[in-house]
Amino acid sequence: MLELVALIIFFVGFIGMAVIIAKKMPALAELSPEKTKDSVFFRGIKKKGGLFMKGAISKTSRKTKNYLSKFRQISLENKDKFSDDFWKKIRGEK
Repeated sequence: MLELVALIIFFVGFIGMAVIIAKKMPALAELSPEKTKDSVFFRGIKKKGGLFMKGAISKTSRKTKNYLSKFRQISLENKDKFSDDFWKKIRGEK
């Protein structure tokens, strides 16, 4: 039953994608290679040095490092709050 639902979703998605592509084909056919090379999007990529700039990667790395250090600190603080026999007390064991 689950396989049937997954198969139906797959085919509906595939048909929807085909319909969208079929509707956009005339607009894509009208584009010339010269227009696509001079578009604002591609000029911005060339000017900035690509989609994955060193600054963006560095900033993401720095933020990830800060989040991890905060989570480690919180984890160490919470570790002191619980005793070793915490789960035994919860279960009612002695």
